[in-house]
Parts: sequence; C-alpha cells; structure tokens
Amino acid sequence: MAGELVGPWVRRRPDALAALTRAHDEDPSPPVRKKAGWYAPGGPAHRRTVPRPARAVRR
Repeated sequence: MAGELVGPWVRRRPDALAALTRAHDEDPSPPVRKKAGWYAPGGPAHRRTVPRPARAVRR
C-alpha cells in the first residue's frame, strides 16, 4: 500500500524514487517488490505517467 502512496511522487521527489527503487531491489516480500516495480523507472505505472508536452496556445 505504501508503494501506491509514494509511486505518484517518483517523478518529483528524489527520495520517493530512492525508496521505491530500494524496495524493488531489496525488500524480502515479493508483493512489495512487485508493486514497487510498477512505479520504479521502467515499470508500467511509471511509463503511463510520463508528462505530456505543453499544448500550444491558439490565438
């Protein structure tokens, strides 16, 4: 559950990225590693939340 709370902050907070990466690599629990991997760089949730380019303003 903590991974889902921290996951959305991965792109804005280096400490959130470090925590999820560490959990993905080192946590003894397989479900925790799996969920952390979703939000870690390269994971499906991380890829899905790529910021979109700003739209041009029409005049």
